[in-house]
Amino acid sequence: MPRVRPLNPQQAARTFANRFARTADNLRQLNTSFGLRPTRVFLVWTRWSGSVRGEGEELVVRQVEILPTPKVKSLDAVTFSIFHAGTVPVGSVRLSEVSVSFTYDNLVGHAMPPCDDPCAKCSKSVDACGCPKEPPHADQIAQPNDFFYELAEDGRGDNPPVRQKFRPLSYPWRNAGNVEWQIMLEKIAEDRGRDGRSKYLSGKEGG
Repeated sequence: MPRVRPLNPQQAARTFANRFARTADNLRQLNTSFGLRPTRVFLVWTRWSGSVRGEGEELVVRQVEILPTPKVKSLDAVTFSIFHAGTVPVGSVRLSEVSVSFTYDNLVGHAMPPCDDPCAKCSKSVDACGCPKEPPHADQIAQPNDFFYELAEDGRGDNPPVRQKFRPLSYPWRNAGNVEWQIMLEKIAEDRGRDGRSKYLSGKEGG
């Protein structure tokens, strides 16, 4: 019988559950291919031109799509709350079957995933783009930076689709038995427009 002890990081990375991650991603891609994952999900990092968050223009630093497309449950939980100046969307959704190729820090915005070549942001090489090969890491999102999730339909209906902006409502939970992350998201206002622009954003970002 094995000795009762915790795994060190190297042993944890070599466990069957962790090594099954690529296979799990390939199997989940079938849901997307069959049309069962209509909502695309993006991690978006931005920087404000002022000295603090909310001051000046908001510039997109990096946008990374979560692939394979995770399961979203469910957008009809987001409702409209009436107040004196109109209505605002409120509510939360759950993301599940999020690839464990992402880390905890990626999912809470503390670190960007490493760039691929071509770069995930602009389809240029990593060196030409300027994205970090080794992503910066922090225990919080420093001023004047910001981070949010953006959900949008895959274009089978309206094209371009409506974009919806969310922020983490819970800590990400690694469900090791199902080789996935799960996380709750909370709806926030000031969605970007269908063209990737909003009241605060400068420049156009593609989906």
